Amino acid sequence: MLSAVKQQKEVNKRYKKLKKQERKLKKITSTKAEAAKRRMRRELAGLEPKRIRREKQELEINSDNKKQLLLKVSGFTKSYREKTVLDNISLSLNTGDKIAIVGKNASGKSTLFKMIAGLLESDNPKREIYFANDAKLLYIDQNLRGLDIKTTIVNHLSSYVSRQRAEMLLSLVKIPYEDWQKLPPMLSGGQRMRAAIALIIASEANILLLDEPTNDLDIEMIEILENSLVKSKTAVLFASHDARFIRAVGDQVWSLQNGKLLRYQAGLKGYFAKRIQIEDAVLLPETQVGNIEEDIQEKYELELRELDEKLLDPLHFSGRELYRFKERSSYLINELSVIYDAAQPEPLARYQLKHLGVELYADKLSSGIIMQTNASVDTKLIEKDKVGHLILKETGDNHLLPWARDILIDLTIDMSFLYLDLELLQFFYKGDLSETKFAIRNNGWWIISRHRYEESKAYFN
Repeated sequence: MLSAVKQQKEVNKRYKKLKKQERKLKKITSTKAEAAKRRMRRELAGLEPKRIRREKQELEINSDNKKQLLLKVSGFTKSYREKTVLDNISLSLNTGDKIAIVGKNASGKSTLFKMIAGLLESDNPKREIYFANDAKLLYIDQNLRGLDIKTTIVNHLSSYVSRQRAEMLLSLVKIPYEDWQKLPPMLSGGQRMRAAIALIIASEANILLLDEPTNDLDIEMIEILENSLVKSKTAVLFASHDARFIRAVGDQVWSLQNGKLLRYQAGLKGYFAKRIQIEDAVLLPETQVGNIEEDIQEKYELELRELDEKLLDPLHFSGRELYRFKERSSYLINELSVIYDAAQPEPLARYQLKHLGVELYADKLSSGIIMQTNASVDTKLIEKDKVGHLILKETGDNHLLPWARDILIDLTIDMSFLYLDLELLQFFYKGDLSETKFAIRNNGWWIISRHRYEESKAYFN
């Protein structure tokens, strides 16, 4: 009984601390802070069931309980533009292993998954890969989520199980009946991931590769996925920026850094504290590891409170002192936003499209749509009532060549209707865009609707 009371006190303490951090983060509007807020809301939601107890929900993921080596790879090497992403990587998976892969953007997590799934070749011709005789691998990628772009989701599931079973699974993951006959690109990101969960159950795979599985899912569905994976003996290798999901599912935490795969003692705490590879480590007690970052955080929070108090009464200080206080305050807020983000790298943009060297990235947040591109122009997409307004700002020396501009526009159109759930896209441009996918020109406005776009893609007869 005493231990349960102590545990409840720790939960309440953590809950209050997160609520305090959440209030502080309201002052910060950077992309990294937004990521921290999302993950903080996830952890707060995860603490609520312990404060107000409710029954856990789960779906049964079938797998063999027999302990065995399912997968072993070695010599996986990959370089892009003379940068080594994977450097002679080796790993093995046994029945029941739950391994989280963490790391910075473009560190090679997706590349590793594609290589294991056989979608990408190693630069090292001597690479080796072993699968057990009864191994069944399923790769759930970030975009199409392992779904077949050429067939409806109910037909895809029916290739694994009976039609009746497929329909039951789609009901279990709460995909509306009217969406069962849709192709994956016509579904929202959340629906594709829900269909992927149904696919995991239908396939009865005993090796799962999950690339950012919690993206687009609501809290209820994330918890169902967590509980289902934890109870299953399926081997799971997954990449995630969701700290709570990693803690709930992963029994090991590895990271990709400079092409090397490192394993950390004390799970996420070891990773946050930048612990060295477990085989070479002189290990500290786990409680000591957890205190390293908390000490820095408390120091910064105390200093920030003192500065806030000084700034409340500016008449007591010179202009130079006030300037220095504000500069230091901005620095502390930025540093605390990184700590509140649990030392995680900034999440990779949720959606990515590339063509002929032109790249477009997008993230749909509660605050709107964030667009980025490798082209030297300011790209914005403003949304209101599912209508998108594209703005391309070319200033100074930053001018796109016509072919690059047309590709960027077409990628934006694809992004708008494949991933961002827009119904109409418009762009004001006085020049000629007839080589792009825009369908209508009206007094300088170029317009395309979802229906016209889907007709052009032959989604309808």
